[in-house]
Amino acid sequence: ISCASYIYRKLPRFHHISQAIYRSYYSYYLNTLTRNLLSKWIPSDITVATHCLTAYAAFALMDKTIPLYYIQHFEELFFQDELVQKLARLTYFMPIELITGGAWVRDQIIQRTGRVPHLLNPGFEHSVFYPQRDINDKYRNYKPLKIVSYGRALHFSSWNESVEAMRIVYKELGTDNVEWNVFWFHPRPDQPPDLKLNFVNHRGGELAELYSDSHICLCLGWYSGFPGAQLEPMACGCALVTAGLGVDETAVNGVNSLVVPPRRPDLIAEAIIKLAKEPELASKLAHSGIETAKKYDWEKATDNLEHIMQITIKDYKYKDNFSDVQDLIKGQFNYR
Repeated sequence: ISCASYIYRKLPRFHHISQAIYRSYYSYYLNTLTRNLLSKWIPSDITVATHCLTAYAAFALMDKTIPLYYIQHFEELFFQDELVQKLARLTYFMPIELITGGAWVRDQIIQRTGRVPHLLNPGFEHSVFYPQRDINDKYRNYKPLKIVSYGRALHFSSWNESVEAMRIVYKELGTDNVEWNVFWFHPRPDQPPDLKLNFVNHRGGELAELYSDSHICLCLGWYSGFPGAQLEPMACGCALVTAGLGVDETAVNGVNSLVVPPRRPDLIAEAIIKLAKEPELASKLAHSGIETAKKYDWEKATDNLEHIMQITIKDYKYKDNFSDVQDLIKGQFNYR
């Protein structure tokens, strides 16, 4: 297996340049990235792309390998320029095998293209994410109420909604009775001048400790690929308040989480306050979340991936269909 990977953190962020320059940059980047990946490709039976831009490299290799595209999200949603959006959309129509990490993205592609991708839910590290303190004891003590959430200065990450919701929570419960910790990824959102919060740069085991020590996790967004970000706090025994299209793949309202409509800070705040006033419900959601998280592990995910690859090797319908094109270009053909 070869993997055409894409490292998002290396992609420069341009927030102040014109759309023409932005579009030119992506055209250059796509061409350069594709050529670099092709030059470093190791001959393999299967080649996997993991982002819409690297899917073009997998497509270019279709005469030499079976190309797969693991679609982590409905990627057109993440670009502002219309031409770049269409470059992302085009990958769903390419003669490459499609795999999605979540059911909502899979349904979007089925509805919009008629193609049916394979579904491959990833696992996560249960050896890292697990309850690190007694859950029943944690929900007997709300002094203060500890809330953890994710922060990123991108519109679809619901940071503005988180801030508006927490304004309501602080007003209802009192600033001194709430501790809000926010772990973040680039670009980090600005500190709201009127709210008390702690930005923490936690990853892996440190994040698991933060989840385990928190009463409520806010996992918000406008839409979700595979909602693995919900499973990590669930696995650590933290009651979940979540919002976004697609979160219902793992989150069941009133069973293992409180699910609210996206872009509704009033309802997000209402859910937080409900859990603050009903610790028994919060404890119930936390225990149920642990059981939900146990269903997702890497052994199951790798078995599923192996099955998908076996099917793909057997059924890839474009294999050798274009193998003679280079001969045609050179004028090497049989004329009868």
